[in-house]
This record gives sequence, C-alpha cells and structure tokens, in this order.
Amino acid sequence: MTKNGTYNSSTNDTWLTVPAWTADAGSTVSGNGVVANGSKSNAVVSGQLSINNSGIFSFPGSVRLLVDAAVVKTLTGVNLAVGANLVPIVADVSPVAAGQIVTIQYSIASYAGYATIASGVNTYVRIT
Repeated sequence: MTKNGTYNSSTNDTWLTVPAWTADAGSTVSGNGVVANGSKSNAVVSGQLSINNSGIFSFPGSVRLLVDAAVVKTLTGVNLAVGANLVPIVADVSPVAAGQIVTIQYSIASYAGYATIASGVNTYVRIT
C-alpha cells in the first residue's frame, strides 16, 4: 500500500500510526494497515516513510512496523535532516497469517515541533 495524502503531526515523543493508505494492486487496506491476503511462512514485512523536516535543524526520529499490533521491527535514533528523508525499514523473515494487518508508526523528538509524512510511492508498507 502507498500513502494517500500528506500527514502532518505535531504530537511528539509518541508512537503515531500513519493513516490514509491506498491499496496496491492485489492487496487490501483495512483501517491504517495492509491485510495479508494469505499465509506465508517466510514473509518479509517492510515499509518506508518519506519524512519532510521543514525546520532549521535536524532531529532524531524512530520508525517501527507492527503485525496485528505486535512490534516486529524498530529503528531508533534515525537522523532526520532538514528537507526530505527516506527511512526504509525491513523486519526479519517470519510467518504471517492470512488476515493479519501490518501498520507503520513513527515518533519524533519532543523538541522537533512536527514532521510531514509525504504521500505517494516513496511511503509504503508491503508484505512479500
């Protein structure tokens, strides 16, 4: 799935689920996540956020992937420079059952103010 519309957040030091997605061909979106179409014993859950920092200094951020609300991968202390930042994340190979929902969350430093998650193909969540 890819991000549909930009998302601005002023909430800091809190894990926020990125909302508003468009399903890729052959996939289904439920709520703020992509639904596993079938079971796979060796699935790779991945995502990427295109985060725009329009401030005057860089700040740290964190990104994590969840499968049915259970965290499967976390990146912390990612330097978000002024301007556009691509933050990819890939979980370890693991089983995924049909119907499970994969979401992506982010958190930014409390002093950062806000960050913008860009829409389009550079912000995505996938199960392969």
